[in-house]
Amino acid sequence: MTSYKPITAENVRQAAQVYCDVFTGDPWYEDWSLEDAEQRLKEISETPRFTGFIVFEKEEPAGLIAGNARHSYQGPAYYLAEFCIHPDFQGQGLGAGMLQHLEKELKKQGIVSIFLLTADNSGAERFYKRQGYEVNEKRIVMRKGI
Repeated sequence: MTSYKPITAENVRQAAQVYCDVFTGDPWYEDWSLEDAEQRLKEISETPRFTGFIVFEKEEPAGLIAGNARHSYQGPAYYLAEFCIHPDFQGQGLGAGMLQHLEKELKKQGIVSIFLLTADNSGAERFYKRQGYEVNEKRIVMRKGI
C-alpha cells in the first residue's frame, strides 16, 4: 500500500537514505554522504512555506519530494527543489502519484504554479513532460564557480 507522509525531523534520515541511493547511482553518480543528504533536506525543510513528502510503499521509504512556495507577480509559485524515487521502485507509477499528491496539496495552499530544474534530454525531463510540464524557453541556468 502506498502512503505519503510529510517530511519531518523524525523521518528526514529515511528521506536522506533514499536521496543517497538515488543520486550516488546511475545516471547521476554524485558523491553524497548520508550526513550531507540529511543536512540538505533539513535545510530545505526549514525554509519558509516548505512542503515535502516521503512516499512509502508497504512501509518502506520509496521516494521523496520537497520544496517551498515563493511569492510571484503571477501568484504563489512552488519551487521543486528535490524529487526522486528509489531505483527499486521506479517504473511503478510512484513518481506520477507523488507528483499528483503534491499538486493536490499545493492547490489547497493556493499555489498556482510549480517550477523545477532537471537535466536536459534526460529520463527526468521526459517524465515531467508526460506529467504536463513544459520547458520554459525564457529561462536558462547559469553557474560560476567561486
